[in-house]
Amino acid sequence: MSKALKDESDVDVWNNAIETLNMQAASPEQELEHIMVNVLKFSYLRLPDDTTRRCLKNGALFFENEKIARKSLMDNWISDDLTDTYQKGRNVLETLVTAGLLERSKDGQFFTLHEIDRCILLEHVFPSIEGLFLMRNDSKLTELPKDVDWKEFHEIYLMDNKLTELSENLSCPKAQALFLQRNLKLRTISDSFFHGMLALQILNLSGTPIKYLPDPLFDLVKLKRFSLNHCVLLKLLPSGIGNLSCLEVFHLEGTQIIALPKEVERLKNLTSLKVSFREPLSFNQQTNMIPDGFILNLTELKNLCIDVSPEDNRWKASVRRVVLDVSTLATLDTLQFYFPTVELLSHFNWNTIPTSPPLSHFKFTVGDHTNRIIRRLPHDAEIELGRYDKCLKYVNGKGAPEEIKKVLRHASAFFLDRNTTVEKFSEFEITNMTQLMCCVAGECDKLQAIINGDQMVSNASGEREVGLQSLEYLYIYYARSLRSIWEGRLDNSSLKALKYLTLYMCPQLTTIFTPGLLANLSRLEELTVKDCSQVTRLVSGIDSENEIKHINLPLKKISLHFLPHLDRISDVLSIAQEMEWMSFYYCPNLKSLPISKASHTKLRKIKGEESWWKDILEWENTERDSWEAIFTPCGESEEFSPAFKRSDALLEATASPLLEETTSKSKSLTEGNQSETMILSQFRGNRTTCARH
Repeated sequence: MSKALKDESDVDVWNNAIETLNMQAASPEQELEHIMVNVLKFSYLRLPDDTTRRCLKNGALFFENEKIARKSLMDNWISDDLTDTYQKGRNVLETLVTAGLLERSKDGQFFTLHEIDRCILLEHVFPSIEGLFLMRNDSKLTELPKDVDWKEFHEIYLMDNKLTELSENLSCPKAQALFLQRNLKLRTISDSFFHGMLALQILNLSGTPIKYLPDPLFDLVKLKRFSLNHCVLLKLLPSGIGNLSCLEVFHLEGTQIIALPKEVERLKNLTSLKVSFREPLSFNQQTNMIPDGFILNLTELKNLCIDVSPEDNRWKASVRRVVLDVSTLATLDTLQFYFPTVELLSHFNWNTIPTSPPLSHFKFTVGDHTNRIIRRLPHDAEIELGRYDKCLKYVNGKGAPEEIKKVLRHASAFFLDRNTTVEKFSEFEITNMTQLMCCVAGECDKLQAIINGDQMVSNASGEREVGLQSLEYLYIYYARSLRSIWEGRLDNSSLKALKYLTLYMCPQLTTIFTPGLLANLSRLEELTVKDCSQVTRLVSGIDSENEIKHINLPLKKISLHFLPHLDRISDVLSIAQEMEWMSFYYCPNLKSLPISKASHTKLRKIKGEESWWKDILEWENTERDSWEAIFTPCGESEEFSPAFKRSDALLEATASPLLEETTSKSKSLTEGNQSETMILSQFRGNRTTCARH
């Protein structure tokens, strides 16, 4: 309770807290439990909004283990439509920790909801405030339970089951929330099913293979939140949707609908709209994806996501009108959008803080983003991009347009994809990248270096600097002309926040670091270098070990794969005494690992080919025997298969314009097990992007 009252100056709030603590239990034996119930109830009611309360309830319902991973919590909240961005999830976690309802581990990656608190919340606090609830999730139900008095429940949780149809006419007059998401076999909902649920305010059918929505569903006129995300067989949204005029949250990401019906114009109370459109088989200029004036009238809208196929000509024909309507939304906070041309960005005002609209979260894809057969954005890079709240993807472009620079000034993540002329990232101007925390560049054939240090700028204090002080994640792949990460002068702050560096398929790269650059990397934790065939060492310079011997590099994980000319890593290992994990593959000239039990006390795994470990590596005395216990041999597994050994010829072939720009045609979805697999993979595995790759 003390945490819940921290920084509270309102006397009435303190008096209410004292009254809560003074409330008497029914008997002395119940005194302690009674106090705990009152304290938790007080803290719960003090939470700032319904979203935070729903997230706490979700965590209590579905995480029985006391220690909960940060990522698992936020992923669960996003997949269950409780929040829509990682930043909002982080804000919820911070609020719950401040309120004393969750405890955070020292490293911030795990959170604890004590079992006794969880039980009290589920058995006393939630029912007393929000009414009784029924939970039968993940219990493999194939039909609705028969031994239930449905009339008493305010909330019903039946997600993650094996329900195939909903045909009963349930009498649930008190039910305000029904959760059916991820019932992967649910195909049919009878017309009578919703007759006894007229008080329903929340309905979640996401991740189910339903093909049609029954007409009586649109009699649920009190409905405020309706989720149909990743209902991949749903192709039509009935006109009855207009009856749900109380709707505030309406999510249809990952469906197969072609257009919104005209009746959505009556949904004027929407605060959050997410919709995906399927490209029709034939182009009809008269069929608007979004009715004229619909977005313009959503004066309360805070969150908008429009997911389209880059090949859909209807979007190209109507996007300017939609952009103009969106630009007038004064309450808009979050926008996910595909801009086919750079020029469309100019309809927003990027020169003010806040911007207009006042976006605190955005995910933009800009450029002619046509589909293609080979999609080469590595999965881990895609996941990382999805974690940032202001993400800009610039695809198939030339140079560094002014409109991109203006948006980049506000971005925390930037993906440069297949730019044909940019030679250095600094062409986008360092002053526009002060907030950048994540940077991914792929298939940029002219890219030679990330930064030209000779292009120094003045900061707010008037000091000269090179920039990229906030960058934490850097991933470069298929960069055939990349020679170095950094060229020119350095300052003490450049790349000082960098934690993760990956270089993949950079055939002209010979060394990774200079001694000066390495001295700046005081936070680097992971280094991955793959398929960079000309790399001979990690640090340039004849006497690099002497130059960097006073550096303490916090490197914990290193992966070096397919580096046939690499013959030396002692310059890095000698100063990386925090190392925990090492992986090597196809580095035939690497003949020594300068590690020692005295210096590398935290090293717990070395992974590599057994033949390299036994026959190529040279050891002093019995040093190999002392590391034998943590060595793990890797065979020709999928991760290290010869298919990943890209030759320059293959790189050149797969980079040809003919192959890259070949577009894949949409295929109709099949039913049965295939649709079930598709729902599962789309709903749980993927992050939705503005434009489908």
